[in-house]
Amino acid sequence: MVFVPFDATEDELAALSVIRDGIPATMAAPLRAWITEQLKGPFMNAIGVAANLRLAHDIQSALHVDLGAGVSPIALQRLLQEIYSRGEQTIMRVTDFLLSRLSPASGSAASLAKTLEWSHCKYKADLSGKTARLSLRLPAGMEEVTQSAIESAREAGPLLYKAWQYAFGLDARPAEAMDFAVKAVERVVTPVVCPNHPKPSLGNAVAYVRDQGTWEHNLRVDGDKAPPNTTIHHMLQTLWAGQHYRHVDQNAVPPTLEQAQAHVQLAALLVGWFSSGVIRRA
Repeated sequence: MVFVPFDATEDELAALSVIRDGIPATMAAPLRAWITEQLKGPFMNAIGVAANLRLAHDIQSALHVDLGAGVSPIALQRLLQEIYSRGEQTIMRVTDFLLSRLSPASGSAASLAKTLEWSHCKYKADLSGKTARLSLRLPAGMEEVTQSAIESAREAGPLLYKAWQYAFGLDARPAEAMDFAVKAVERVVTPVVCPNHPKPSLGNAVAYVRDQGTWEHNLRVDGDKAPPNTTIHHMLQTLWAGQHYRHVDQNAVPPTLEQAQAHVQLAALLVGWFSSGVIRRA
């Protein structure tokens, strides 16, 4: 949780809601100190404090980057210089790799999470899964909706979590994000909409909702301007159509990251609504 001074002004409170790009100046020193602590080797020699050579090799292999770590020991400061000379992307990918080696419940993971949170930067430490990872921060409220959906749906939750990681993690994969988002929605929708279908799928559910016309939600409706059944059908149809590159034309242009992120956010809303009973048969 972001620290809010007891006498914060309205302008200061507004500033706390702004997600800051890059590595903010106030975060630079504590982030470097955290990376340094993780990379530190168990001994000193003529080169000073040595880096953990095996860990340096693992980073080079995992991130496909040459940081100068060879057969001989490498000085910790030299390794840090190599990392920082490559800019923000490499710095944060190394941070993500180091975080992934820690238990989400560890003090080191919590320390990094606090540093990122208090700096209001665009990166956050996701400690909710079995593996701690970095992801991109969203405006307040959006992440809570997805986390609530993940926790409320036993079978769909893990699939939605994977979709979220592929959409908002540093190792973004738009197509995989959309695939897992659809699978998550299928897990909660098909047992409710088409439980007896021999091959239940999102496409089947879209057709059933469209043709049956017997679905409703518990939101307030303004006359016949947005009938519940139409709204639900259009939401499912939009999610299904997002996979046009698989359903209709496999030669179509792959989805962009922005499309995948919107796709996952819509999936989170549908998973939450269906699993909590907001959407039901009339």
